[in-house]
Amino acid sequence: MAKLIAKAGGHLIDYYVLFGEYDWMVIYEVPSGKEAAAIVLTAMGAGAVTGTKTTLAMTTIDAKAAFETGAALAAAYQTPGAA
Repeated sequence: MAKLIAKAGGHLIDYYVLFGEYDWMVIYEVPSGKEAAAIVLTAMGAGAVTGTKTTLAMTTIDAKAAFETGAALAAAYQTPGAA
């Protein structure tokens, strides 16, 4: 996974063996969600992994920016079918 992540422009932070619903967890950082999705799709397409779950982690600064952007978008958004 480290080589695949690096090829996508990211780096492996850590990985863990799990006991429970999932067998392992990989924590990595990439430039955007596009690269994260590409990594998962590549690994799944090759048959290396199945049953994945991807979670976006954000810093509080990034989350605050997302909330502010969402608030600005909400002001201009009209629900489909609304008059």
